Amino acid sequence: MSLKARAYRRWSRLYRTGLRAGDILQTGLWLGLLDRHDLHAFDEAEYVHRSNYRTDAHNLGGLFDWERRAVAEYFPTGGALVVLGAGGGREALALARLGYRAVGYECHPALVRYGRDLLARHDCPGAELHHLGRDRAPADGGPYAGAIVGWGAYMLITGRERRVSMLGGLRRRLLPGAPLLTSFYTRADDGRRAGLVAAVARPVRRLRRAPAVEVGDDLAPTYVHRFTEAEVAAELTAGGFELVEFAAERPGPTNPGYAVARAR
Repeated sequence: MSLKARAYRRWSRLYRTGLRAGDILQTGLWLGLLDRHDLHAFDEAEYVHRSNYRTDAHNLGGLFDWERRAVAEYFPTGGALVVLGAGGGREALALARLGYRAVGYECHPALVRYGRDLLARHDCPGAELHHLGRDRAPADGGPYAGAIVGWGAYMLITGRERRVSMLGGLRRRLLPGAPLLTSFYTRADDGRRAGLVAAVARPVRRLRRAPAVEVGDDLAPTYVHRFTEAEVAAELTAGGFELVEFAAERPGPTNPGYAVARAR
C-alpha cells in the first residue's frame, strides 16, 4: 500500500471516530439541557414540518407488512380496536377496511385535522379520530378487542413511569386477553453508544437539578427511547400485559422493531 493510501486509511478511521464522538457529545449535552416541555415543543414542530404524514399517499397505503402479519396472527377477525398515536388516520382507515371498528387518538392537532378530513373524504364510518393529550390512554370507551400504538409513538414517551402509566390506562380499556401491538427503535443489550450518551447527559441534568435521563434515551432528531427486549417485556408486565412476540426489524441506523402482548 502506498504512503498516501495508508495516510488516507488512517485519516478515515480518525474521521469516523471523531464523528461518532461528536454525535455522542452533542446528543448527551442536549438531552441534558432540554426539558420535557422543550422536547415536546420540538416534536410538535417537527411533525408540522414533516408533511408526508399528512398526505394521502402515506395514509392510504394501508398497514405495513409487519403490522398486517401481526394483526392476522394475533388479533380477532372483527370487533372494536383502539389506536393510540393514530397520526393522520393510516392505521384506523386500514383497519376499518378490514372490517374492524377503529377508534383512533392523536395528540398533534394538525394530524387530527388532516385525519378527520381523510376519513370524511373516503366515507369510512368504521373509523374515527379524536384528539387526546400526549402520553396517555383514553379515560373512557371500550372495552376494546385489541389495541395498536401507532408506529413509533411508544418510544416518544419520556420516562419509564409515564410509559407504564399509559400502558396501565390502556389495559383498563381492553378485554382480558386482548392483543396489543406497539413499535419502537431497538438497541443491543451491550449498546455502548446508549451508555455513553447517558453518561454525558446525567451530570448536566444533576447540575440543573432535573430528572435523570435513562440509558436508551436519544435524539433522532426528536426525542426517542431505544429499547432492549428485556426493557419492553418489563414495561409491558408493569402495565398489565404479557409479552408474546418481540421482533427487531431491518437492522440499520434506526433499528426499528415491534412487540405483541396480551392483556393479563
